[in-house]
Amino acid sequence: MGDAFEASGPPRLKVAVLGAGPVKQIDIVRNRKFVYTSRPGTREVRFTFTDGEPQPGESWYYVRVLQENGEIAWSSPVWVTLR
Repeated sequence: MGDAFEASGPPRLKVAVLGAGPVKQIDIVRNRKFVYTSRPGTREVRFTFTDGEPQPGESWYYVRVLQENGEIAWSSPVWVTLR
């Protein structure tokens, strides 16, 4: 599961979420640290995240979604190697 790619500049992640109900919070995690949080309050969310402080070498990212009803979902991890 997951994916891996190389980047020559700040990594960009395209995020698309379609919840069963309103999405309370979306987090992007890089190497066990929260690097982005959004509180959209809508059922469908799309955005592109650009990591403004990329780490040298290999990093992993995943998206965590919390719905208003307390249900949680998360993406498979993505490994990015910064060249």
